[in-house]
Amino acid sequence: MLPLRTSHSWLEIDKKALDHNIAQYRKIICTKQIALVIKGNAYGHGLKEIVSLTQNNDDINWYCTFSLSEALTLRKLNVTKPILVLGLIDQDPMLAIIKKIDLVLSNTEQLPLIIERSKELNRTARLHIKVDTGLSRFGFLPQDALVIIKRLHQQKNVLVFGIFTHFAAAEQEDQSYTQWQSDQFHTLITELEKCNITIPFRHAQATAATIRQTDAICNMVRIGAGAYGLYPSYKIKEELSQKYGLTLQQILTWKSYIYAMRKIPKGTFIGYGCTYQTIVDTVIAIIPVGYADGYHRRLSNIGKVLINNQYAPIIGRVAMNTITVDITHILTATIGSEVILMGNYNNLTALDIAEQIGANNPREITVRLPDSLERKMVNHEI
Repeated sequence: MLPLRTSHSWLEIDKKALDHNIAQYRKIICTKQIALVIKGNAYGHGLKEIVSLTQNNDDINWYCTFSLSEALTLRKLNVTKPILVLGLIDQDPMLAIIKKIDLVLSNTEQLPLIIERSKELNRTARLHIKVDTGLSRFGFLPQDALVIIKRLHQQKNVLVFGIFTHFAAAEQEDQSYTQWQSDQFHTLITELEKCNITIPFRHAQATAATIRQTDAICNMVRIGAGAYGLYPSYKIKEELSQKYGLTLQQILTWKSYIYAMRKIPKGTFIGYGCTYQTIVDTVIAIIPVGYADGYHRRLSNIGKVLINNQYAPIIGRVAMNTITVDITHILTATIGSEVILMGNYNNLTALDIAEQIGANNPREITVRLPDSLERKMVNHEI
């Protein structure tokens, strides 16, 4: 009998793997503080779910969001750890001051309203100055950052609590540009110290740079992809192992099940566009997952899934709600058999899938997973 399921597919989020990954970074950075980046719905893993799994992890000192809206959501979830907004101030900064949320200052246009709100409340607004050392998006150029920080140093109700930059090419093998950016940031810190200005938190390194660089000036790192076990590249995976003897575990497993099975004769076309034709009599399985669920259409005819510990190739185009796989060789497969679409398995990690479709960015794979997918918390042995 066909099993009835309320979820066509679901995500399993492994707490032990998440704790393991944070512990790996703790070994690298020692006493520096860790800020967990949870923008983009926690890189697709689920904001609420990741918060519930990390609230009590003492190795995580901060949360970083992209927007103030995201940060306010964290406070509604009873998050008590410090929160830093890295990007958009898309709500009244008064709310950030009331909820004790640190704001980024990346241009002078933001400042008057922040100062006004802090005076109205008679409270201190905590700011982290964003320095543009070469990414060329948000932030002050180093020489301008020096001026604005000197100005704010004399300003009541405003505290420069942090200063940070972001690297443009930390994942690339050639680290010369990253080093140039780092040198600019260090020079700025030195100039501030000459002015007797000490800023409590200094941070530049994210997932890749934390593995590749030793930085004595910075006392906090921002970990996003690495916390979720998403290696930015195979090279960084290799470096983490060789340099530190450490590994990351992808915390997300995406699962579905076999909804239908058919025997298809030799010479039959499969799917839209007739892009695949069987060369022998073939047993196919229909999986109720498609590009509407975040399964990339570029995996047509090149992707694979795992069924009963055996790989099954995707044949034909990925449709909106289904994929078709060849299970001729999987004699144990039945309707209802579990299907692993992505997880911590050879050729099925987010990095593997990103490489297969030419994206070269595992974040792009996980962040596309819709919020509507059920997310289950698990504790698997590592």
